[in-house]
Amino acid sequence: MPKVSWSSDVQQRVRGLLKELLGYVFDYRNDLHLLYRWEHEDTDRPKLIVETQRRFLVELAHFNQQGHFYEAIKRLKDLNIFEDKRFHKRGKDYWHFALRL
Repeated sequence: MPKVSWSSDVQQRVRGLLKELLGYVFDYRNDLHLLYRWEHEDTDRPKLIVETQRRFLVELAHFNQQGHFYEAIKRLKDLNIFEDKRFHKRGKDYWHFALRL
């Protein structure tokens, strides 16, 4: 089993994605085609549900390489805060997921 990389660059990319995504939501921006809603908002474990295309997430997080997006998603899965809600998991462009915060 390959060793999971948590280098400072990877940590920075994961933090950057979370920071930009939550900033987008809390600032009520609408300049990207990114749909979101909250579930269990009044509990101690709210979920942010996001529906969008990969290119908008890449643009939002300012990823330089396509692999950086997938790497950040894998690290969020490792932290057990990412929940993939896509019907077809093989789709690369359409993303529907939840972040358990």
